[in-house]
Parts: sequence; structure tokens; C-alpha cells
Amino acid sequence: MVFTGNEFADGGEVIRETLSNNDIKASFFFTGNFYRNPRFKSLINSLKKEGHYLGPHSDKHLLYCDWNKRDSLLITKSDFEQDLKSNYKNYPALE
Repeated sequence: MVFTGNEFADGGEVIRETLSNNDIKASFFFTGNFYRNPRFKSLINSLKKEGHYLGPHSDKHLLYCDWNKRDSLLITKSDFEQDLKSNYKNYPALE
């Protein structure tokens, strides 16, 4: 089971509690925006403590492709690599 997050954590605690109550582990891929948000620190720390996998999902949640022209990239390979490296600087932003 995989979850992602960027600027919102809607339902995060409900998801964490449901997984915990059913002894289920999941993977969570958060953007750097998510990891840096102090409002999400408690959720992130709880997920890690409970043994869920936490990983990076971009840093600034770049739009890779145009919504109408799906075969054309909007960013370069260098942009992609730099964005991911920026997330790694914050990951894991955990105590």
C-alpha cells in the first residue's frame, strides 16, 4: 500500500490509525514541502516509529509533463536530479 503527500496531510492520522489497528505496514512518499512542514512532523515521526517505509517524492512537486501534451517533458534531467537531491537534504526530516 502506497501513500503520497505534498502540501496537505488530510486524513493522515486516520490512515495511520487504521493501519495500526489492522497491523498493516505501508509506504509513504512525501515531497520536501511535506517533510519541511512543521504541522506534519508528528505524523511523520509516528509513521516512522510504527515501522512504515518513508521515502522521497520530489522536493517541490514539479510538473513533469504538460497535462494536454503528455509526450513532452517540461523539465530537464538536470532539473529532475536537482529536485530529488533537494528532497534528500530534508529526508528524513525526523527525530
